[in-house]
Amino acid sequence: MPSPDTLQDKRKKKNRLKDNTKVLLFRWWLAGAVYFFLAFGSSLGKNLSSIDLTFMLAVAMSFLTILIFNPVMYSMYDITKHGKVMNNFYKHHSITEGVIMKLVEFFKCSFSVVLVSLTYYYANVFLIKITEAEQGNIILKGEPILFATLFIIFYQLISLLPSYPKQNKLENLEKGNRV
Repeated sequence: MPSPDTLQDKRKKKNRLKDNTKVLLFRWWLAGAVYFFLAFGSSLGKNLSSIDLTFMLAVAMSFLTILIFNPVMYSMYDITKHGKVMNNFYKHHSITEGVIMKLVEFFKCSFSVVLVSLTYYYANVFLIKITEAEQGNIILKGEPILFATLFIIFYQLISLLPSYPKQNKLENLEKGNRV
């Protein structure tokens, strides 16, 4: 009969959140925090146009993800995609592959922010039409929780797109071949 300590350890391991879930929650928090600080804590949210805010959100999310978020998360957690741990690929790559990875990440973050902005825009247009409010009214205003949720949805959908060079590199790393 297993000891009570062993059973308790098994329960703890079973109830723990998976690493990918933790990374997703941290990414959600980062998106909300970036929106909060830029839209509410700077003049971008008050004085400038929505295009300027969208541009600055895209740049800030991209650079924070590339320079701070990804290095920390890949160091702390085993991030998997399609059942394969991506940490080896993230840590062992050539300079060219690293540049391409960062450009792809910049595109994913920026495009996700643009899609969120378009979602807000079209949701407001739709709400204005069904409520017969004045043109120029903003019914659905930006706020960090909804922004972060929409950002995560779009970011995850873009991340589902296959990347064949990465898969080949992963297979070579698993076989022990140094590419």
